[in-house]
Amino acid sequence: MKVKFSLFLLVSFSLTITTSYGFTLNYGNITYEKAVNISGKQRMLSQRIAKIKVLSMIKPIATSPNEYISSIAIFEKHLQILEDNSSEQSLKVKTLIKQEKVAWKRFKHTIKKPKVTVKTILKDAEKLLKKCHALVLAIEEDAKFTNEIKKSNTASTQKVETINKSGKQRMLSQKLCLYYAASAYYNQHSKNNKFAKAVSNSYKEAYISMGTVVNDLKVNSLNNSKIDDALSKIVSLIDVEINSSKGDFMRNKMSLEKIRVTTNNLLYLFNKVTNLYTL
Repeated sequence: MKVKFSLFLLVSFSLTITTSYGFTLNYGNITYEKAVNISGKQRMLSQRIAKIKVLSMIKPIATSPNEYISSIAIFEKHLQILEDNSSEQSLKVKTLIKQEKVAWKRFKHTIKKPKVTVKTILKDAEKLLKKCHALVLAIEEDAKFTNEIKKSNTASTQKVETINKSGKQRMLSQKLCLYYAASAYYNQHSKNNKFAKAVSNSYKEAYISMGTVVNDLKVNSLNNSKIDDALSKIVSLIDVEINSSKGDFMRNKMSLEKIRVTTNNLLYLFNKVTNLYTL
């Protein structure tokens, strides 16, 4: 009887661990690395979609309808992938997926309004971003727990952390452009607005944060020649396009079209780096 009771306790404890922490070797049918990459892209898409919407409100900046439509479609496709593969994940991950869906529904409703303020777009985009980021961290937490159970080497954990860190820079590239554009909008309409000053600070903070993380990634032990080359191109792009005219950039005097093109190029390169870390 004692043996059976002990076995019952062991099985019950194992089920509790599995339910609470999501002890599975993979994130459903995809790897944890890919899940962190996909969920991380949601952060970027939240800012990219908002950016396109704000740019469309500023003349004469031209925006691509295809970029806007495809970004919405990709966000919804990624959200579906994350939900479809979450059945064995932790309760925290499942809950945050539901919360991201709610935030997305609200944000999508906002951007589809015929008349909407820049302030409303920014606030709803920020709420969505926070939910997206929280989900990334929760999936990363499940991945780390799985690595501990499997007794994997520290490289496995470092890989997931690095994918998150690198992927976050994709978001910052788009957030920089979003808030730079919003700052330009407020400069035209309400220069002394307190919210306008906060918006101006936001794009500067994104710029500073991105530069700091790039320096950290340059010395990451997971780097290979392809990653090093892409990171060098990122550093060069920032130096040539932004740092060379940093005064204009900080005063929001740089061409908005130049910022749009530069940040899209940064997005391309950061996405390349993140995908290389995911391999």
